[in-house]
Amino acid sequence: MVKDITEQGSFSAKDYHDPPPAPLIDATDPAKTHDACGGVGILGIAWAFGGMIFILVYCTAGISGGHINPAVTFGLFLARKISLVRAVMYMVAQCLGAIAGVGLVKAFQSSHYKRYGGGANSLANGTAQALDWVPRSSWIFWVGPFAGAAIAAFYHQFILRAGAVKALGSFRSNPSTV
Repeated sequence: MVKDITEQGSFSAKDYHDPPPAPLIDATDPAKTHDACGGVGILGIAWAFGGMIFILVYCTAGISGGHINPAVTFGLFLARKISLVRAVMYMVAQCLGAIAGVGLVKAFQSSHYKRYGGGANSLANGTAQALDWVPRSSWIFWVGPFAGAAIAAFYHQFILRAGAVKALGSFRSNPSTV
């Protein structure tokens, strides 16, 4: 909670209103609400997504080091943590796994797949771009993450690690000054 700070008795520095505290246990029946995620809320969705990523990385860490995304693999390649051959093979396997996942969803949940347009974002015009092979509207889904991975790899290699190397250098003993 932020205290209200008043200047000359007329202005409050607080530019928002605190929401009322949420109950620890929500006693309302989720089936009676019109919101599909009313019982879970945004925080519950975030925890579910984070837990899913945690489990995926934990399960694949022994096989591929936890690479579940081609952009992560690209960033690690740029940071020289994996070789070019391994990076390409991981990216091919990740894309084939995504296509297989879309195929499974389409096979077992075809009514939901058709109703929600394949679950694609609005930039993808309501179709699953993995199966259409049309690059005209899906380029943003490749360029954005790969550019972000390149920036993150550069930042890690040349800013974070460079500072750590300089800091460790000051702790080394210099035998020439003894």
